[in-house]
Amino acid sequence: MARISSYEIATPKVEDLLIISQQDSAGDAENAEGPYTTKNTSISSLVTLLNTGVVPGTGTVTSVGITAPPAFSVTNSPITTGAGVINIAGSGATTEYIDGTGSLQTFPSVQSPITLSVTGTSGAATLVGSALNIPQYEGGVTGVSDYMGLVLTGTTLSTEYNTQIGPAVQSVAVGGAPAAPASEWKAKNIVEVLDTILFPTIPATISTSASATLAVSPRSNTIEIGTITARTLTATFVQGQITDGNGTINANPLVGAATGYTFTGTGISSTAQAGATLSVSTAIVEGSNQWSVDVAHGAGSGDYFDNKGVAGDNLDSLRAAGAKTGSTTVITGKYKQFYGASATAVTDSAGVRALSNNRFNSTGTFKTTTFDQVKYVIALPSPRTLTAAFADPSGEDQLSGFALNTFNVNDAGGTPVSYNVYTFTSVAPLNLPVDVTIS
Repeated sequence: MARISSYEIATPKVEDLLIISQQDSAGDAENAEGPYTTKNTSISSLVTLLNTGVVPGTGTVTSVGITAPPAFSVTNSPITTGAGVINIAGSGATTEYIDGTGSLQTFPSVQSPITLSVTGTSGAATLVGSALNIPQYEGGVTGVSDYMGLVLTGTTLSTEYNTQIGPAVQSVAVGGAPAAPASEWKAKNIVEVLDTILFPTIPATISTSASATLAVSPRSNTIEIGTITARTLTATFVQGQITDGNGTINANPLVGAATGYTFTGTGISSTAQAGATLSVSTAIVEGSNQWSVDVAHGAGSGDYFDNKGVAGDNLDSLRAAGAKTGSTTVITGKYKQFYGASATAVTDSAGVRALSNNRFNSTGTFKTTTFDQVKYVIALPSPRTLTAAFADPSGEDQLSGFALNTFNVNDAGGTPVSYNVYTFTSVAPLNLPVDVTIS
């Protein structure tokens, strides 16, 4: 045997040889007793020996497997060589479930939807398949006779005003219920009768109507014909107001807002515009002088309600789009009657209009001022005439003292108008007023 002392370190290879002491086949392997013989062996042979599992605590797994309950199927088990995958899958159907032992069980049957019928009046209820029948049992309510205000239909008990009074007999108005024939009351149950009397339906009403007004400024009742004055016409439009049946004011106006204004009247042509005011400057004519406005408006919108909170329709026809008209007060155009004392004769329009007094043209008797000049003039627009003149207080008739002269006198606008001009002439002033009558 070679003597081992010190050698270089080397990396082993499978073909490298090792020196071993090999037991003879006759030796006691368990007690590791000889005889032994010194021999060579390769590293690869030693590795093979280790892989056989002969050496305790070493070796490789040669088989892996798995089992599962009946509800599962196992494939590719066991694995005995190399790498592999064991598969486990459910083996049941969608109509089955897995119980606690892992076995497959079939779901129990489920009752189909039940249909209900009420055929018959006696007998037991039946269930055939999904059909359930429960008879309508009679005899549950007794003691109901005619004209008691009760009606029994099958097993349904209700109230009804089933009076014996003839259907044509007229009731009297009571509470909130108007007079009505008995036939109308008989169609109601007791609650409906009481509701009609105690809680009548009160519809919404119009508390303020939609309207248009027109004002003129400046304004006078009577003005001399021919007068030209700048005036302003101002329209005011009110949309109207609804009061609901419960007495509260509805937030929605009766009609829609104004959409335009059209002015007409004395001395102007029809004028349509968006604004509510119009400036005019026209001459006053004889008789009525008046201006009007048509205010166009949209339809009213929004609900209104009765006293029970139900939206109504009784005012719908009054809420349509349309127009409302407003007019000014009438200004009356009149000629003037002029009168007064004068030191000289008055023969023209300027002289007449310069007299100290005037009044609007009318008939009847009035008292003049004092005749304190030798002449006194009374000028009347034709066809007015002077028919009487009596001194006050003497009562002496002075009519014969007036001479008539007819000529044109200008109105306030300068237009000539025929006047009857009466002139009283005396040697000395009368110094009295005179009661004169105009016809």
